[in-house]
Amino acid sequence: MKDQYLNILSLVWTALILLTAGLAQAKTDQILHQEYLQLNIKQVPPTNYLSVDNIKKINLGFNKASADYIWLATIQYFGGGNPNLPYQSLSEMINTVVTLDPNFEYPYLFGGVVLPWQEEPQEALDLLDAGIKRFPNNGLLYYYAGSIAKLNLKDANRAAGYFQDSIGKIGTPPAASILAGVSLTELDDRQFARAWWEGVLQTEENENIKERARAWLQYLNLVIDLEKLISQVESSTDTKIQSLNDLVKMNILKEVPVSELGKLKYNPQTKKVSRILN
Repeated sequence: MKDQYLNILSLVWTALILLTAGLAQAKTDQILHQEYLQLNIKQVPPTNYLSVDNIKKINLGFNKASADYIWLATIQYFGGGNPNLPYQSLSEMINTVVTLDPNFEYPYLFGGVVLPWQEEPQEALDLLDAGIKRFPNNGLLYYYAGSIAKLNLKDANRAAGYFQDSIGKIGTPPAASILAGVSLTELDDRQFARAWWEGVLQTEENENIKERARAWLQYLNLVIDLEKLISQVESSTDTKIQSLNDLVKMNILKEVPVSELGKLKYNPQTKKVSRILN
């Protein structure tokens, strides 16, 4: 009975400490936030939120309860401010939550979506990688990681790996197949990318995805054939092709082919055909 009473007192004491610290910090953030808005400065200062080590020193082992409380504070911190301003403590607060409770799944996803738009793509990817180790069957973790690698870090190879790994996992959006193929298409190994798209056509049931896969497959087949043709022409005629129009002038092509994905161009330095991006 005595031990039970002491446990209750400890829990109440911990909650009071966290609540007091949280309220004080929230009030400080509110004051600073309003001052910055009035000054029209596009930045929110750090919150100096309690570190993981300090929380563990005072929470008497109630890590999950502390994580739940800090997660609530994190949502309030992010949702209560101006969406156009950065939130410099967001990454730290999310990592505090998952450090205290690594089995709390949603913060990994939340950080993976929000942090890239806070100009913290690497922090978001590190968070998602930690989530993947903890929840290897959650397809959205791979999907978000692939998006960050592709859009923010410009790493097509790494993006393709994440998208491929997401296939067949729980909750993976159908678009993962397309994004994996798009990433692979931008690699030098176009034969591998073509094989990927052929596999999508063979296995995918969604007609929208199959239509997109056909377009990318047509594009890949076209650029591969054109690169082979240019190589043959240069070898047989001892002529350096500078553009696809050269093939038309030589009466090898009637006109410059057009892919479903757009017009094509040839780079004589890289000897690669690619689409013209608007």
